[in-house]
Amino acid sequence: MSRSNVLPAESQLHTYARAQDFMDCFSVTFNNEWARTRATMPEIAALATTIEVPGAQSLMQLRDLIVKPMGLKTADNFDDGADVIPEPKPQVGDRIGFFKIYSIGENEIILGEDDTHQDFRVSIFRATEVPSRLYLATCCQRHNVFGYLYLAAILPFHKMIVKRMLDGVARKLSAAGDDPVTVA
Repeated sequence: MSRSNVLPAESQLHTYARAQDFMDCFSVTFNNEWARTRATMPEIAALATTIEVPGAQSLMQLRDLIVKPMGLKTADNFDDGADVIPEPKPQVGDRIGFFKIYSIGENEIILGEDDTHQDFRVSIFRATEVPSRLYLATCCQRHNVFGYLYLAAILPFHKMIVKRMLDGVARKLSAAGDDPVTVA
């Protein structure tokens, strides 16, 4: 079961975050050997971003409908056919789903997007001790009043979706035993 947590100090997201920025972090334990030792962070990110959270798609469509007239980025701004994992090997600047890759490390990948109201980064961080823990942290740098209002409006939904996404990752990894989890 996912829970609120503190992002480990070795996360590169700490170098992005400023004192005035919003940051939250949730984590979940897992025991899958593949995810702990052999999976790349783009594979872990692809797994996390493809977990279906009931209602999340409808919320994103509603969000896009509301913010499009304001000139904010929506799903329409990104290639519908964006690869979950770009082939042959993802690089900084590629996308996983609609998230741009900002950095890839052995145990962390940072994704995100920049917009007029706020820039955000998402760290997916893997702690490899046993039992292992997967952290998902979000940092938002708000640029204006609308950025603050926007974050306040979406925050309850963001927290629900992240926690359910992490719970879904843990379920998939548990069901796979120590085998790889493929992302379709």
